Amino acid sequence: MNKSFYPILLLAIFFVEPCIAVAHQGCVNNSLGNPVCAPPIGGIIKDKHGRPVCGRGQCMANDLGNIVCSPQIGGYSTRDARGRVVCTGGCVSASASLCQSPKN
Repeated sequence: MNKSFYPILLLAIFFVEPCIAVAHQGCVNNSLGNPVCAPPIGGIIKDKHGRPVCGRGQCMANDLGNIVCSPQIGGYSTRDARGRVVCTGGCVSASASLCQSPKN
């Protein structure tokens, strides 16, 4: 394997993989250490203040650091060629009220 390939591989691991992990993560811990989960097939991510917020579909931070999500159940979010967040069904703000607390 060409040695110039290794820096590209490292960049992919450190920058692409965390994004993928967030997109498929079902639960995170809040500031008290309690688990908070996305709705079924939805998204969850911590906002710029460290608070979990959720959406009916995948969620991402936009250029201003605000979390937006697809409004469609199981919908997708990604970045367009200009780097702007776009979502299936349009993007809506994430909401803590869509998050769920798991119970025994």
